[in-house]
Amino acid sequence: MDNIKAKLEVFYQTKGFYPSSLISLTPTYLSRIPVDPQTNREYYYLCQVDQRGYILRAELSDSSVIELENN
Repeated sequence: MDNIKAKLEVFYQTKGFYPSSLISLTPTYLSRIPVDPQTNREYYYLCQVDQRGYILRAELSDSSVIELENN
């Protein structure tokens, strides 16, 4: 998640807004979208309507959730 967050910040510094989806980070910022190692699914990502903030979420092995926000 930290790598995705770092790439989101680079994207923001370059473009002035966050991407509407993580796929926009490929291939320039990430070669592929990493998956959550616990669920083997893509991380949940939601960009705010104004593209000035986001939520990035993953499930932990004990079914709890970790969430990173930037707004």
